[in-house]
Amino acid sequence: MVVNLEQISKRQNRQVILQNIELAIPPNSICGLFGPNGAGKTSLLRVLTGIWRPSSGRLSLFDEPWHVTALQRIGIVWDRPVFHETWTGLTMLQVYSKLYHGTAQKGERLFPRLGLQGSEAIAIRHYSLGMRKRLAIGLALLKDPQLLILDEPSDGLDAPSTRVLWDTLRHFAQNGKSVIVTSHHLEEAIPVYSMAMVLVRGRSIGLWSKQEEADIDLSTWLSQRLEGHHDILQL
Repeated sequence: MVVNLEQISKRQNRQVILQNIELAIPPNSICGLFGPNGAGKTSLLRVLTGIWRPSSGRLSLFDEPWHVTALQRIGIVWDRPVFHETWTGLTMLQVYSKLYHGTAQKGERLFPRLGLQGSEAIAIRHYSLGMRKRLAIGLALLKDPQLLILDEPSDGLDAPSTRVLWDTLRHFAQNGKSVIVTSHHLEEAIPVYSMAMVLVRGRSIGLWSKQEEADIDLSTWLSQRLEGHHDILQL
């Protein structure tokens, strides 16, 4: 398994943030973590990436107990990425490409795939929100990670930017690679997901898998699972 969580809980300042989370993500998966703001989605990503240590439970990445070296195989894009604002996006991709691969060519090839063509001479401080998020994903992809983790990547994006995002993720989740995406938009990119978990107040209220639940699509499953929870989710 790329990710395996067993009874993961997190407590902080006597508050239960995550409670008994179980999740196993195989290769070639796009897993959606759904829930309202404050449900525990970002908290779970902090545990996965080692920012927080779980209070209890077991966490494995790439079939090994969690270790800091696993971060070398993970690309991470947080909700508000930080850049060298006076650089162009192309320059950042070239520099990171040289750092990771010894050549700028991979970054140069990735630039148009992110839908950034035409902005070669534009400083990042002038980028729209959609352009910034696509650039952040590109920088994460340059690591050639086995697991890509994205925190609310489509929040605030327009329709064209959202399409580029999901096309990029669909292309990435091949050859043994996987993606974890958090979102509070339940209707978003339903056909793309191969797995989904819904979090409410730090607890999982259900886990869906396309492979194991072939008789029910994700949209229907979400509607059934969230019956009685709409007042909590407020989506």
